[in-house]
Amino acid sequence: MAAVEGPARTRSPWPRPSSPIPRIKRMLSIKSTTPRTAPENHLCTIPTEVIRNVGHHVSSLRDVLSISLTCHRARTALFPRLYANVELSTNRQCKAALEALTHRPRVTRHICRLIVRPNNVERTPQGEYLDEPYVASLIATMAIRMSSLRSFYWDGLEMPNDELWLSLRKFCPLLKSLGTSVGYLPIRNTNPLFDFRDLISFTLSVKSDSLEWLSDERPEIEKLPRRCWEMLLENCPNLQELSIGGSAPSPRIFDTRHVTAGRWPRLRKLTLGDMQLLPLNDRD
Repeated sequence: MAAVEGPARTRSPWPRPSSPIPRIKRMLSIKSTTPRTAPENHLCTIPTEVIRNVGHHVSSLRDVLSISLTCHRARTALFPRLYANVELSTNRQCKAALEALTHRPRVTRHICRLIVRPNNVERTPQGEYLDEPYVASLIATMAIRMSSLRSFYWDGLEMPNDELWLSLRKFCPLLKSLGTSVGYLPIRNTNPLFDFRDLISFTLSVKSDSLEWLSDERPEIEKLPRRCWEMLLENCPNLQELSIGGSAPSPRIFDTRHVTAGRWPRLRKLTLGDMQLLPLNDRD
């Protein structure tokens, strides 16, 4: 039987359109050779003075910290606002912060007010003790770079050693507000603390880490060193705030009668804790 052939197919003069899917796949699989760039931080283009003014007017220090973390320029500009007031209230803060600050002169030169509370009775767990002479030595090391320091308060169990007062007096010419706590150790008349001049604020507070002394008789009245009164009465005519003694009952009671001889026209605040005023006599 002869095969029956159909009509022959003729080729179209136009090429058949190809599927676009493979081409799209190839396009999507090609990796871009252009490196990605981080988005521009517009805060870094703002003048430094503007950044400082913003930090000065922001009330929340947490917000100032957030701004400082945006770029290196903002962090540097806000150093004076972030570190103007430093208060260390726990042993961990005292040790970690002071050890770090001794190696960061760019930060310490902005500190204007420093409060250190080693062995804080309210925040120190039982059995934990921080070596207070070590803390004082760290501050003495920092003093050479704290030219902006205006106020310093030591709130330890005992008064710090002489080295600290000598360093602060030598390297901190703007220091005019000074305070320290005293424990059970005697206050020496030769203490360099009493070499400061022209203070506007002075605090001498009594600290105690226990109440065992209450079982004994009432403590005897102590006289403050003569050089302490010389500093206050003769060398600090612009005194504005004065605080002496501790809250009652206090393990140490000072005779503060000489405060009545003070002539401080700018005095605005006077605090006398558990103390006693004895009558003056010719020998005193």
